[in-house]
Formats: sequence, structure tokens, C-alpha cells
Amino acid sequence: MDENNFRTSDSTAFAHLIWSAQLLHYLSCQQSQSPLSPSTVNPSDAENSDEEFASDVNTVLGPPDTGIKEKFLDCLAEILSHTRGWHHVTATGLREGFNDVVVDVVRNAGFDTNEADPHSAKDSAYFVKIENFMRANRLLGNSKLAHLSMSDFEEETIIYNAARLKKTLSDLRHVLTSKARKSNLLLRSQPTSSIMNLVQQALTQGTDTEDSLVYIIRLAYHSARRPSAHNYLIETFGNTIGDRGWRLIHFLARPISACRLLEETARRLPAFRKLKIQAHRPPFPVILDNKHLIPIHEAWERLGLPVATPSTRETLNKFNDKFKKACSKPFSTHAEIQLVLKYLDHSHPQPSLYYLGCSKKACLLCENFMQKSPLQFRTRGGHGKCYPAWSIAHSHLKSLEELLAGFAKTLVQRIVESDDASRRLFGQPLAESSVISSLGRSVLQDFELRKHLLNDQKQRSDTFRTQFYLQNDPSLVIPKRSKTASFCYVIELSDCIMCGSNAGRLCTRCQSSRYCSNECQAADWPSHKLLCRKYAEKSPRPSDNHKLAIEFPQDKSYPSLIWVYCEKRLDDCNRPWEYAKAESFLGRDNPILERKLIQRNRRRDQLLPNTIEAVFRDTFLIDGSKPNRSLYRSLGSSGTTSCDWRGPGIILRKRGIGSDPSFYGDISLADYRHVLDYFLSYRDDDVKEIEKGFQIDKSRNTISGVKVTCFGTQKLNGAGPFVHVSVGPTHVARGALSSEGEISPISYLVGLPVRAWKISSNDEWLNRPDWDFNTHPDSNSTACKLFMDPNINSPRWGWAPLHWQCGIGDVLLIRADDNDLSVDDAELLCRFCEWKLLPMFEDAMGAGWVKRNKQEVVDFITRENMEKFREELMSRGQDNEVI
Repeated sequence: MDENNFRTSDSTAFAHLIWSAQLLHYLSCQQSQSPLSPSTVNPSDAENSDEEFASDVNTVLGPPDTGIKEKFLDCLAEILSHTRGWHHVTATGLREGFNDVVVDVVRNAGFDTNEADPHSAKDSAYFVKIENFMRANRLLGNSKLAHLSMSDFEEETIIYNAARLKKTLSDLRHVLTSKARKSNLLLRSQPTSSIMNLVQQALTQGTDTEDSLVYIIRLAYHSARRPSAHNYLIETFGNTIGDRGWRLIHFLARPISACRLLEETARRLPAFRKLKIQAHRPPFPVILDNKHLIPIHEAWERLGLPVATPSTRETLNKFNDKFKKACSKPFSTHAEIQLVLKYLDHSHPQPSLYYLGCSKKACLLCENFMQKSPLQFRTRGGHGKCYPAWSIAHSHLKSLEELLAGFAKTLVQRIVESDDASRRLFGQPLAESSVISSLGRSVLQDFELRKHLLNDQKQRSDTFRTQFYLQNDPSLVIPKRSKTASFCYVIELSDCIMCGSNAGRLCTRCQSSRYCSNECQAADWPSHKLLCRKYAEKSPRPSDNHKLAIEFPQDKSYPSLIWVYCEKRLDDCNRPWEYAKAESFLGRDNPILERKLIQRNRRRDQLLPNTIEAVFRDTFLIDGSKPNRSLYRSLGSSGTTSCDWRGPGIILRKRGIGSDPSFYGDISLADYRHVLDYFLSYRDDDVKEIEKGFQIDKSRNTISGVKVTCFGTQKLNGAGPFVHVSVGPTHVARGALSSEGEISPISYLVGLPVRAWKISSNDEWLNRPDWDFNTHPDSNSTACKLFMDPNINSPRWGWAPLHWQCGIGDVLLIRADDNDLSVDDAELLCRFCEWKLLPMFEDAMGAGWVKRNKQEVVDFITRENMEKFREELMSRGQDNEVI
């Protein structure tokens, strides 16, 4: 392998992890071990020799569809792992949209996207077949076409998995011939028996052709569904051989069983009919730095292990030569860990289910890492073996240094325990793979009860679309208000919290949130359900001074409700006020608190009737706080936040609005919705430049704007005076309230109202010692001229306000009617003010060359005159200097 494909790690924590994993591997002798921490085995797939293949599985589920989704992920991973061996171990993760589903797929050795490679082309073609099968005509009720589609897809799946199936069939042939049989074996039952035919085919026929392989697998599927076939094997071959053969028959039947489960999933969960499979490349393998390639006894000492027992020393001496060589090999990231690392990166879309499907059970290291990671994914279980060839992506080594160090200490402790002869840590090897059981009756019954809630396909599509917009872009469904309104509306306590409509109905359980329709309630439900029951069953108030609040713990998956003591105090003028004692909830180190007051919902353009106070640790980005799991879980599918929220947080309500209301009240779940919208829109003030020839994404209510650059941006960054940008729906300039956003009075007079908003200046060049220009870098006279006062009766006539004369920086221009603003129109307006109107204002004030009065200037400010100036502007050519 090319050395350029490796990444070298000098991380001490990673080196300790590799050393300890190698040592534990040698000491365990490939035996399965007890878990390093409490297991998270999926109950429906737990290892049980008597019930492993039972169809009636009593699975403990949360939502009724959780069990189906988990089995779907496992089955998909199994049929995509078409060949035995480490390289083809496959893992899957689920991301659900409002009416479609994306499954992230990874392999240990990766899916190569080179279509010239026949193996890669095979994978890509089969992905398409799975997606098409989930969309097949059988879902529309045509039973004849359905049969053809299922039959064809089963055959394609068998052929795709031919390498694995032929190896399993060879194992079955070996098992059945490993013990003498009675000579009349093939005459004991009717010749038409599927198990009889299967045994005969396995013993006498080859699988040279695809048709013969498909025929044998269909026999295996029909045999696996009949308990009498199991009895036949037991009677004929004995208990041991019969059970082993029965297990192998189920593995042979797995492709067809998986196809049937995919079919059932598509029938029960309509969103899965729009399945999209997205394969990801694995990270580069990691190799240890040369300084970490040491002898086995030195590694034992550096890990701080006690003096080894004689038997352990004998084992270490046996592997002394292999240890250094093993540590020098490249270490690849297992499939499950590849997905975990992707989802830990908040820039990657987050999963909707914290469960990973896998084509085999997780190894000891993967199982333990997933339990220790912040997201704590579950899998179908683990086989307990320690594979030392284990790694995480090089890009995550630094960020997960602390976790790896703790992981290594856990392995060191296991090594110490394994050296104690009194402890029984190792047992018989467990199977690394097991057959996924079929859907249990309890799961299907839950779906039968929910059938009456389903409408026809068109109504579902409309409903899901509305819910999606309510979560991600409420402005597309909230009723439009006057374009020239000076203020956004105040949402009343009786209004729907999602769209602001009147006559909202209370949630029947918590009685704390109002919704105008089922669509609005369904859109809020993924977040609302986390607290709905808790709010309805909240504990009694400890005292009159305690107020109800929402807590976002950093290390838990769900928010909670708490009572916060609010101490009554007096200010210097003996006026009463309350202080919420939230310190104890945010850490035992007496942290400094940062309190953010929320009085407006920018995503929904609403003023709140009460103030919401969000309290976090002031230094959560630098004090070692971990990502707030409960907050990210609450945000769910509503979107992503631009801030890395860490550490615990408390949300309280202050009664009324103003600069800082004095008294607290009980939080409501309506406040919960507003605070989630606050986190989603927090610091969403960036504008994105649009390259020439590209279009903006109009699906998210994004509009075109223009950035008027200042002198510093042009001189130091080489930017042009007018830059085409896209502005998102939650940008502060698009709201009706903004202390820094104003509408140009001249733009009003010409019939093109434009709102201007100052973009933060670049602090790096504001006080540069090498700046040798007379003009300050944040000077922007072009934007300044937009705000010359045309009011004849104003004492500031012809002058811009002081805050538009200095300290301006770059300025964003957007149309006040929320339509697109082109660069040509923005330049025309600015140059009309700067090159045409400014001299006329000066003339009227007696500083110019032409004698004219104020009224003449005002009368000239029309759309017609501005359009006439367009030709004059074009004749002047491009002028990039700021005057």
C-alpha cells in the first residue's frame, strides 16, 4: 500500500490503546470476554439457542416503529456484506427526512467509487436495485407486478451475495458429511419435502450456475420456515450436527428473509419507499510514530501494569517478536466506528435513530467505544473478542484524546483482571454473526392500531411538507403580513406556537402548548414529546419562591424539568427583584454564568409576550465542557445550530418584556419551542457570496442581496465594490425589528425600498500599523450616501445620520419587500445617490456650482430619473474606487 495513504500518529493515548489491545489479545487467546461496561444488546437479537429464530419476539420498544427500523438497518448491512472476511464488514445508520430516508453505509475497507472497477460497479448497481425495489409497483397494489418485482429482487440479492452463500453451502456440505448416515437417508420422507431436496442438493449438486444457486437458496428459505425440517435434521444426524446444519440453513435463507423484511418495512413505513443509500469512504489507516514502536516488556511497564505472573511472563515472551511488528502495521477504522465519528462531527447530518446496523456483532473495542462516546449508539450486540487492529480516524485523534486515554485505562484494568486467576473473564467464543429474527407480532399489532391515522398518499405528502416547513422554514407557511410593517407581531398566549394562528388548541396531555391544527402539532412533536409527559406529571412546587425551569444536561439524552429557587432581593432604590440561583445546576466549581434574554423568535418573526432567559456557563467553549447531548437531541430534525453548545444549560421565564424584567414565572412548553428556535437561529447572520454563474437555493426561502464593501475590504482583500450574496431566512436583517437595519429614505422615494444592515468589521485590519492610506479602512461613503435625508423640514436635510457617517464597514443591502435584489439595481441606486444626488444636495446647500433649491432636489428623486441615469452609469464604465 502506498505510504501516502497512511496517517502517522504521535498520540500517546492512542499508542497506549494499541499496546493494551495487543496485550489483551495475546492474553485472551481469541476467547470471548465479558463486557468492559454494561451491554446495550438489542433485545430482539440477543443470543439464545432456543429462541434465536423464533418469529414471535417480545421486543421492548419506544415508538412502535423502532423495532422495524433497527431490523431494517441490520438486514441491509447483512445483504450488503456480500463476501466473508474483515474487508466486507458493513455498517448502516439512519437519517429520516419529512417524507424520505437516507441510509449511510460504510465498509471496513470502504466502497470504492471508481466505476471502472467491476466490484465497485457491482456495489453501485445493487444500491440502485435496492432503491428501486423499495419504490416498486407492488406498493401500489398490483399483485402480479409485485410478485415479479419480489422474485427478481430476491434473485439479484442471491447473485450479489453468491461468494458468501457458496462458502456457507460448502460449510453445510462439510457438516452433513462429517458423520456417517444411514444408507436410506434420502428415502425416509416424501421426495417433495423441501428439506429433503435441500440436503440432496447440498450433498450431490454443485453451484456452478446462478440458477442452481438460486434454487438451493429458495429451498433453504422454505426449509427454515418449517420446524419439522429441524426435527428431520436432529433425527437423521443427531443433536450436534443437526443444530449446526439448522443454523447454516438459516444463514443460507438470509438473503430471501432480508428481502421480505425490506418489503415489510416499505409497506409499513411509507417514507422508506423513498430510500436513498449513501456510501462513504473510510478514513486513511493510522500508523504509530516510530517512537512508540517498542518491545513488549517496555510497553507493559509504560502502561503502569504490575509485575506479571509467571504464566503471563511466559505468554509475553512467546509474543515478544510479534509485538513490535504488529504495532508497526497500519490500523484501520472499523465500520461501526466510521459512522460514530461521522455523527460526532456536527457538520454532518445527524442520525434520527441512535442505532447502527451491522453485518456482524461488534468486537470488544467497538462495543466499548460506542458506549463511551457522547452519542452512545446501540447495536445488535457484541461477540466479546478483542481485535487489536483497531483505530479511529486521524482527524479525530486530537479531539478524542481524553476519551482514548480513558479507553486505554479500561483495557489496562482488564489486563490486570485477566492476570488474576480467580477471575473468570474469558469464556467460549461467541458467534460473530447471527440471523436477524423476523418482525414480532407485537410490533405488527402496534402498526395495525395506527392504520386509522393514515390518510391517502396526497394528503400525507401535503401534511409532511407543511410540517417540514414549520420546522425548517416557518416563513413559507406562516401567513404573510404587510411588507411595510414597522414591527413584527406579538404572539399571544392563545396563539399556535408554530404558525401564530389564532384559536390554538391546548395539548391534551401537558396543557402547556397550543396548536391550530394536527399538522402544526405533528411538526412540533419530535421535540415536544421529550417533555410533554414530564410536564403533565411534574413534581409539586417546593415553595412559592421556586419556579419551574427546563434543564439541558450535557451528559443525558433528554431534557428535564426542575424547580429553581428565585431569591427575592432589593436594588439600590429598594425596588424588589428576583435572582435565580442556577449555579448549582451548571457545575460544582461555582461557574461564572452567562444569561441570554430572548424576547423575539426570529425564525417565526414573532415577539414573545414574556422574556425567556437561557443560562449557560460563560466559558463552556474553553473549560472542558462536553457537547450538550440533550439540547442536540431536542433540536432533532428541526435543523442545525451554528454554535457549539457545551456544558449544562437552564431555561427560565421572566414575566413580561423590557430591558431586564425583575420577576420570574414558571416555564411553559411554548417557551420550550421558542428557545429551540433561538438556538437554531443563533448567530445566523452570515451572508454567503454567490459565484458568477451560480444560482441561490430558493427551496429554503433564501433571497439575493448585495454587499457594499468598505475601503478596507477593497484594498486588503481585493474585493469589488458590490458583491452578490445570498441571505438566509433567519438573518437579522430580514426581520421587522433590527437596531442596525434601516431602510434608505431615498430608496423609498424611487419606489425600491432597500434595507441596509452593517456587517461586523474585520478587527484584524482596523488598527493595522502598516496602513498608509488617509481613509480609514471601515469607511464606506457609498453606503453612507443612501441615507442622505430628503425631508425638507428636517434640520439634517442632505446629511446622513451620524451612525452612517463613520464606523460603517461592509453593508448588506436587501429589498424591504423580501424579494431578490440584483447587483445591477443595487449599484444603480448607490451610484445615483453618490454621483447624481450628492452634487445636487451640495448645490442646494450653497456649496456647489449650480443654484437650486431643496424642492428641486426632492422632485428629482424619482424612479424615472434613476432609470435614465442607468445609461449614464453604463457610459462611465466600471469604477471600483470608493469616493
